[in-house]
Amino acid sequence: MSENPLVETLCDPHFYPHRPKEVLLIQTHISWIFLAGQKVYKVKKPVNFGFLDFSTLEKRRFFCFEELEKNRRLAPWVYQEVAAIYKGADGGFSLTQAGLPVEYAVVMKRLPESGMFDRLLAENRLSGRLLEKLAKVLADFHAQAATGSEVDRAGSIETIKYNCDENFAEMEKRVGSALTREEFDFIKAYTHCFVKENAAFFGQRVKNGRIRDGHGDLHLENICLDDNNRLAVFDCIEFSARFRCGDVASEIAFLSMDLDYSGERELAAVFVEAYVKYSSDKDLFFLLPFYACYRACVRGKIYCLRADEADATPRERREALLRASHYFNLAVEYAARHTRPFLMIVGGLTGTGKSALAEKIAQASMAKHFLSDVERKRLAGISPATKSPDAPDAGIYTPDLTQKTYDRLFALASGALDQGKSVILDATFQQAGQRSKMMALAREKGADFWAVLCTIPTEEARRRLDRRQRQKGAVSDGRWEIYLKQKARFEPPDEIPEKHLIRLATDGAPDALAREVLVRMCR
Repeated sequence: MSENPLVETLCDPHFYPHRPKEVLLIQTHISWIFLAGQKVYKVKKPVNFGFLDFSTLEKRRFFCFEELEKNRRLAPWVYQEVAAIYKGADGGFSLTQAGLPVEYAVVMKRLPESGMFDRLLAENRLSGRLLEKLAKVLADFHAQAATGSEVDRAGSIETIKYNCDENFAEMEKRVGSALTREEFDFIKAYTHCFVKENAAFFGQRVKNGRIRDGHGDLHLENICLDDNNRLAVFDCIEFSARFRCGDVASEIAFLSMDLDYSGERELAAVFVEAYVKYSSDKDLFFLLPFYACYRACVRGKIYCLRADEADATPRERREALLRASHYFNLAVEYAARHTRPFLMIVGGLTGTGKSALAEKIAQASMAKHFLSDVERKRLAGISPATKSPDAPDAGIYTPDLTQKTYDRLFALASGALDQGKSVILDATFQQAGQRSKMMALAREKGADFWAVLCTIPTEEARRRLDRRQRQKGAVSDGRWEIYLKQKARFEPPDEIPEKHLIRLATDGAPDALAREVLVRMCR
């Protein structure tokens, strides 16, 4: 229980005229929220974070009414009134006593927890159809939301830069606890570069009327399907027009990012595509990674602030910093999607984890991923999942079919690069000639080139290969005898300039290793 007398009083069911059976307290870094039966009372904390100032009673009163007005746009049946809280001569608090108020609360109808979108997602009940319905609600809301004049200022280059740099000022304090120096520098460099290179595009978004007085905090915890099958989008940002107003792409990117964070990339794509359909805003696709990166940083920053709360327990601080770290990791992935097209070869001996790493890098960077094991078997006319017992230099592993496999990878990479897409080629790349040919292709196509050399201790490789032989459906035919043959033949990558070569011990988690590669690409 809080030592704050007001908070203790509002936790007492007898305080409320409607006499709820119980009162549950939820705290955020800026509010106390009291779930009192079928009603919710939200009281703002007397805090000042610079970007938010609730430090005086008058400011808290003002922003309570702002919250009521702004949230009635998307959830008018939820937001009921602003209630004054009085303090009597005896020191007690009351909602009905006459006199001067000492605090204010936004009063809301309590929404069903079973309909909260984060709950629906956790229980595998959040469908693409429901997200399409939400996309229609938001497209209609944005079409009617205020724009022009002061609202448009939120879409200016100056405001975008200011918002991003405000994030970076807070994030830099967390280097070492929630993100690495390399990750921070990467996100910051990407952001500044993107804004500078696309200044004219941002200006056109303003002219096209895509800057709106929106919600500002559109994530899963702020959306609910109520008992009457209505979508309530609640808890919009009332304390800063700069954060609430902005490009609609930023708003859509927030929820898309939140779905990505939860591992639901397909649902995120359904939501975005539905919004583009209803809004006819096809340019949104281009801006999505940029704004998703920004929003991931915002969420990471918020969890860092939660970790700093005076009444947070050590466990709550650790959990908050862990969540912040996950959001910053996601920001790195989004930043990687707007680098110049690249051709990456992920090589190394069989069993070193090339494919798992390459797959994770491809997912994060949205690059095309081509596997030599798959292409070799396609050329041989067999299913990728079919195990081949052939020895090195025999069957589907003859030098002739190996050459055809690398020629096939070359052709696939060339075609993808011509389409402006990044490419990751996954093969052993034992010979310098194989690597040099790919490096020359990247140069010819005007793409960046990277070579990742995967290594693990020999005994770990043997354990992995033994496990793989027992796995059903594994594409690779890697075995211990093949590993030994490859090791004897492997040519050192002396032909690759060191600045384009990433030597990586791949005995860690593929997700973390992929992020390390993405960051090292931008040094």
